[in-house]
Amino acid sequence: MSGVETSITDHPYMAGLEVWGTFTCAATVIKKSWAMTAAHCVRGNEGYGEIWLRVGTSDREYAGWLVAVDKVVRHAEKRPNDIALLHTQTEFPIGDLVKVVTLPLSSNKVENGTVGTILGWGKAGPGENSPPKLRKMEMIVDNYTWCVPGAGFDVTEPEAIICARPKTAGTDVCNGDSGGPLTYGDRQIGIISRASCTGASQAVVLFTNVAYFRDWIDDETK
Repeated sequence: MSGVETSITDHPYMAGLEVWGTFTCAATVIKKSWAMTAAHCVRGNEGYGEIWLRVGTSDREYAGWLVAVDKVVRHAEKRPNDIALLHTQTEFPIGDLVKVVTLPLSSNKVENGTVGTILGWGKAGPGENSPPKLRKMEMIVDNYTWCVPGAGFDVTEPEAIICARPKTAGTDVCNGDSGGPLTYGDRQIGIISRASCTGASQAVVLFTNVAYFRDWIDDETK
């Protein structure tokens, strides 16, 4: 991710997702023993002990707490349904550095022109290393009819996604950012799903629309 460095104290719901001890994606804490990420981040690595979550730290691979995932719940096998829920073996150490993120209601709509913030440890561009510290950047929600054809993505359920583009030209989302949040105010409205990682002025980023899946999230985590 391009953008600027930020701190876990400002975003204590952030988690780094590690597969077999290697940082892979981002996730967010949504309950005392549940986290949320993109389904493609965990597909094929769903056995006990394969996935761990690092919380309570701005560092990608150091400090904080490591919590084991003992159950993965992915949505139906459709690419637009890029959402997975992770149940942890033990509860997260909720406190100043680890908190539960607020989710939108199922009835909440995201209007075009909304300026949100994304967070992650992904690469700043192709061929670059992932930054060691958490970073953030702003995104502008854009029209679906422009966004999807422009990105060349095949999306069959428009309501399941949010389209956006970087507010600042030359910035973009890249490898390692998947699963991280798109936030607006104090709520997580999206999950980073797909991006071009080109840094083009009209770069397109697709997010899983959290409100669209809110009822499913509640059913699976109750």
